[in-house]
Amino acid sequence: MQIVKKEDLAKLLLDYETPFDERKSLVIGEFEIDLPDDIEDGEPFLDYVYDVYMRTIEEYELQTKALYRRDKQKEGKKHTKKSFIIDVIQKRDTLSLEELHNIVDTEYKYSEAGKHPRTRCRKVLQQLVVENRIHFNVEERIITWKS
Repeated sequence: MQIVKKEDLAKLLLDYETPFDERKSLVIGEFEIDLPDDIEDGEPFLDYVYDVYMRTIEEYELQTKALYRRDKQKEGKKHTKKSFIIDVIQKRDTLSLEELHNIVDTEYKYSEAGKHPRTRCRKVLQQLVVENRIHFNVEERIITWKS
């Protein structure tokens, strides 16, 4: 959006060949700006209209930014994938790796995107093993939470 300069607005509003009442009607009708009854012709008229115009532009930009921020924020997910995986392991206490993959896939819909949650789960499990928070039986593929 291109912002109108004050000089360009002055060419329109300060055209003294057009009666002041017609210029006021233009501002009220086209720009939908309510003018005070005691507004004077000339610079006060121009300043008032330009100030209202600039405030409107600022409000529009703020609303646009707020909408953009709301769109960017993920709604519904209150946790990260990592914290979700850790919570599942803690709540189940013991589960198989396949069960974990299925739960994570159901929650984050990896298969709909043609992917699999193996890598995400493996990285979280590796970190939990290093921190000594879980025991992972590689042969049986069983995860056990250490209390």
